[in-house]
Amino acid sequence: MGVVHGHTTDGLDVSIGDARLTLDEMEWDRPAEATYQIEGATAYLSGHLDPATARYTQMDLGIQRMVDWIGGPAIQLGVKPSLARPRRVELTAEVPELVVAQVDDDIKIGVVQTVTWTGDHRLTSGLARAAHFRISLPTGLPIAEWFDRFVGPLARLISLSAGRVLAAERVVVRDSAGAEVEVIWPHALAADLPDRALLAGDLLFWLGDLGSDPSAGLAAWLGVTESYQPVLDSFFATRAEQPMYEEDRFSNLVQAIEGYHRRRMGGRPDEAAHQARVTAVLAAIPAEHRKWLGNALRHEGEYQLSQRISGLIALHRWLIGDVVPKAYKGWAGRAARARNYRTHHDPDALPVAKTTWELIGLSQRLSVLVEACLLTDLGFAEAKVEAMIKRASRPYTILKLNAL
Repeated sequence: MGVVHGHTTDGLDVSIGDARLTLDEMEWDRPAEATYQIEGATAYLSGHLDPATARYTQMDLGIQRMVDWIGGPAIQLGVKPSLARPRRVELTAEVPELVVAQVDDDIKIGVVQTVTWTGDHRLTSGLARAAHFRISLPTGLPIAEWFDRFVGPLARLISLSAGRVLAAERVVVRDSAGAEVEVIWPHALAADLPDRALLAGDLLFWLGDLGSDPSAGLAAWLGVTESYQPVLDSFFATRAEQPMYEEDRFSNLVQAIEGYHRRRMGGRPDEAAHQARVTAVLAAIPAEHRKWLGNALRHEGEYQLSQRISGLIALHRWLIGDVVPKAYKGWAGRAARARNYRTHHDPDALPVAKTTWELIGLSQRLSVLVEACLLTDLGFAEAKVEAMIKRASRPYTILKLNAL
């Protein structure tokens, strides 16, 4: 059906995207009285629009536990009794100033904090701090591009800090005239979080760690999510709340590390020298064999998986002897053989990490390695990365509490 336009029970305009018409109820002898139900993947509240073509210049984005990630002092509350009415007390709150990052010449990302009422407004009532990103662009984007460029990346930024997948909770877009539309969709990724605030032992970093001006950090992260999207897809799948077989977790982490190294370091140590050798060899053999040999040499000289793992470990040498064994190249080879044994199903290969417990040890170490890589890409110095991981990394804590 595509897009369906309608109204809510409150009279607001609503558009349902990717709509499907399903039969709800029908008596066998009265088909004319059948009722139907329209279902869609996304609803757009307060607007009749075509989500593929409608363009918006601003977005408000709320993410789970964003207030905890912002950190800083709590809202300054004030209590003012009324002299004229002694039984009346006024509550006031001082909201922190707006933080704005200029990511590039076109993109502004603000961190907006607000105060909202809590409680039932009768027996209990109070004030609470809320927060969201406000992203502004001079030219409009369709909603799907807003999600690709900002919703997913910024949600994953806070998810990296918290060590678990945190979902976007609220998305509101505005066009150049100021008309706004709220985007509503099933929040399948919403994490089951503790009732208390996330504390120092729960978060690798806060907004304040990006500096008084977070422009460089946010720009770096948007670049990371663009360059390493498949890597992040594999990595954050291991951080979701849904149960996951340890074999799949291990496979995802190895895939993330392999993809990260390939995008950062390339396919082989010296691509130019390899291409020169291939050209010289192909020129020296009969023409009828060149295509076959060219295909055979296509992946010759590429980094092996063990080299990719050990190469990334070498970039974070504090991991050696703490997270991974001192003989880290041998350990990297063991991790590679464990992947190859499960991926290629070679009947002659010796089993590596035969038990789930052994796989957990490999997975937690690889997970810490990915954390170190991503934190470095955010711009943190190596000493800061080490301190963050030792303070709040969940896989690091698992390694220290268990004999893995």
